[in-house]
Amino acid sequence: RDGSGAGALVETLISNGIEHVAVANATEGENIRKLNKDLKIIILNQPLEDDINQIVENELICGVCSKEFLLRLNEVSLKKNRISKVHLEVDTGAGRNGVLPTEVKGMIEFILDLKNIELE
Repeated sequence: RDGSGAGALVETLISNGIEHVAVANATEGENIRKLNKDLKIIILNQPLEDDINQIVENELICGVCSKEFLLRLNEVSLKKNRISKVHLEVDTGAGRNGVLPTEVKGMIEFILDLKNIELE
């Protein structure tokens, strides 16, 4: 057990057929990954570029909305011979995160051209 209750939580999720879990940041994702190698772990918002090595090492899925972040994620993934999975964040009007709806098509095309990135 890890002392935070995450171990019991992961066991409960898996025993109830849950295959995906969302976290707030790469460190939370890494902690969950240590407890289970099979769960799909999604960082809800685009993380910091400083977290990219941690994301690739732990096979975390992340939300993305920046070409610069994607280029760096692709570069690190290529060096580590990994395919990193991403979800495209779209700003649906709240003005918090994501590409504008008018930018979605171009961003999808950009992502699909990156060899070590898979859009989910």
